[in-house]
Amino acid sequence: MTDDFNTSVQLQAISKDQYHVFLWAGEQQLAEETFSWNPRATEYISALGALSNAALTRVAPEKDAHIWLGQQLYDTIFRRTVQTAWQERRAAAQRTPVPLRLRIDPHARDLVRLPWEYLHDGEEFVSLQRLTPFSRLPLGVTQSQLGPVTEPLRMLVQFAAPSDLEAGMILNTGREEELILQATASARQTGWLSLEFVKSGRLEDLEEAIEAFDPHILHFTGHGVFSGEQDQGFLLMEDAQGKKKLEPNMAFAGSIRKTLNSLRMVFLSACQSAEPSRQDGYRDLAPRLLEVGIPAVAAMQYSVADRAATDLGGAFYKAVIDGQPLDQAMRAGRGQVARTSPNRVDFAAPVLYLADAHCLQIDREAVQAPATNTPLDLSGLVPAQHFIGRMNKLRTLQSNLDPQKGTWRAAIIHGLGGIGKTALAVRLAERLAPRMAGVVSLRMTPTTTAQDVLDKIAEMVRQLYLGQNKPGAVKAFLAYVSGDQPLEEKVGLLTQVLRQVPLLVILDNYEDVLPAAAAVSRGQQQLGDAPELDQGLDPDLPRLVAEVVNTVPGRAAC
Repeated sequence: MTDDFNTSVQLQAISKDQYHVFLWAGEQQLAEETFSWNPRATEYISALGALSNAALTRVAPEKDAHIWLGQQLYDTIFRRTVQTAWQERRAAAQRTPVPLRLRIDPHARDLVRLPWEYLHDGEEFVSLQRLTPFSRLPLGVTQSQLGPVTEPLRMLVQFAAPSDLEAGMILNTGREEELILQATASARQTGWLSLEFVKSGRLEDLEEAIEAFDPHILHFTGHGVFSGEQDQGFLLMEDAQGKKKLEPNMAFAGSIRKTLNSLRMVFLSACQSAEPSRQDGYRDLAPRLLEVGIPAVAAMQYSVADRAATDLGGAFYKAVIDGQPLDQAMRAGRGQVARTSPNRVDFAAPVLYLADAHCLQIDREAVQAPATNTPLDLSGLVPAQHFIGRMNKLRTLQSNLDPQKGTWRAAIIHGLGGIGKTALAVRLAERLAPRMAGVVSLRMTPTTTAQDVLDKIAEMVRQLYLGQNKPGAVKAFLAYVSGDQPLEEKVGLLTQVLRQVPLLVILDNYEDVLPAAAAVSRGQQQLGDAPELDQGLDPDLPRLVAEVVNTVPGRAAC
């Protein structure tokens, strides 16, 4: 797939503060000019300081410093013959987008560090215009055309949220996860995308997950820092105890290289992850990833509000799923941030390094109609919203209830009403779904019976084997589940099914069927016990739960 109107602006150093600018249409040079840029000029230093302050304080810059700087940058490189050729190219394209790619000589370090995403043509920011999708590509990295993906997309998400972060550094990763789930919901439901989450923020767990899942997209959320003294960037990841661990960008890129296979894009939702090294130009994280063969990398060039980062990701991934080229998808993300960010500058924080704008598009005609993803029955449960401060508990549950590597059969989520137990269970279900055959939920009430639970599980099992030959254990369970057989016989058949079919069963508000719920609320109730129930409650219900938990061997989750 090609873009007939692809256009590149190339900036190369001549001498101190003197540069060439070239305008290219594909392999054809359209125009060339020279220009001067003095990074020590007071007005530029003042404008950059105002933008940095706006990013940190969340307040719009005085005197529209972002617009002024954007116009200065635009007028500096789009000058004389370059400006004429650019206008002619846009006019020839009429209403067809003209993708604009900025390519800077790594030796032009003062230019590399400028926020070119603020380019302003006097009417609007170039990077926000639908007809001028904007990206960068370092000189020395070649453009590529990998061709469309011939299988459903796989997306891997990692949140690095160390438990010892200062209060002001805690990210709302729950909201970002929620927006990613919303943006990909239809694609996951129809089978065009599979989504998995790394169980922790450790670099070792990321390597393991990439090797096992072989994703096309890696999304990393965390803190990025750049050390001027060491002249390099770091990602703030986690150690084995979940505490802060600084991982050099070189180590992160090296881990990607070791496990690189299908990976086509890395999205770094981390402050300053696009910060270049002062001594070595484009040799920091985002360009390093391009050099190891990733055709698309998104990264942040300065600190950005948590809300802006999450809004960006949600809008960006929705556009990707809709089949838009990546530069247009980033424009959609920037537009969402521009509409919602109070400081009016966050839209330019992300930098999109792009060697192939179409590298995530799926050839839907070449791919067989995908099967839908794991049946996820969360009927009756409240969706997980405003999910804050529960990430460590979610990771513990995800790791230990994993059907391949976990060691728990069951878990109790207990606590006072309103603290978010159901929200935690829903988010767990969404994370574990790709590793399960199905997810079943049932909202428990004082009238719920053991047969209600069995019928709900049977309904899911029937759905899983619809139109297929059923194994003997499944046939027997479905044949007798609604009959008059003793509970022990039904449980025996169910446990045989669970040995073959990994199901996640959520019994929401289970404390409602326990005496006064006091024991569970204090965390003292053992699931293997059969408590004495209040009058009117089904005595078989706790027996069913206890029998299933005690008889399902190995790593089955219930």
